[in-house]
Amino acid sequence: MSLIEVMIALAIAAAMMAIAGLSAAGLTAQDRRSASLELAANIRYVYERAAINGWRYDIVLDFDTHEYWAECHRGHVSADREERDPTASEIAFGRDPDDPFATGAAATPELQGCDDRVIQRGKLGRNIEFDRVITMRSDEEIVEGQARIAMFPNGFAERSVIWIKDSRDKFMTLFVDEMTGRVVIEGGDQDLPRDYFDVEED
Repeated sequence: MSLIEVMIALAIAAAMMAIAGLSAAGLTAQDRRSASLELAANIRYVYERAAINGWRYDIVLDFDTHEYWAECHRGHVSADREERDPTASEIAFGRDPDDPFATGAAATPELQGCDDRVIQRGKLGRNIEFDRVITMRSDEEIVEGQARIAMFPNGFAERSVIWIKDSRDKFMTLFVDEMTGRVVIEGGDQDLPRDYFDVEED
């Protein structure tokens, strides 16, 4: 084999490796987007089910298995905006320390798997994992074990931020809005806005 033929073979091999690398990067980016969209859709769906059923739901995010599911608690928080006392927003924001939904050790009531099949147990997908989560009830970022995001029957969600990443440490950031249950998805490892968890007093 001549020198020219060797050079051509090396060039072809390099081109094939570059194409393979681009394809892999494209697949992981698509996986990140798909995982983010599916998780966001499930969060929004649970938010809607909480209002329809009149139950408190928690979205549970598991850092070990990178799975998520819904658990529910029937009772205590009324779906009627006129009857709730204290308000679900006050509960979610931890303003009433005597309430079983308040912050601290009693922040999570007795919840269990929901028999209304609100969502099937989901998994983030190939090479995608939870990196960290912060919620209204957490004093700092949650990076292990399980994180919970509360959905209340009077139309409030627990404001939260979820960071997921792939095997290349490429991130997607999901912001959960407490007023609408809407999830805003942004590419990259986004910083937490300085006033994100500030509570507006009535």
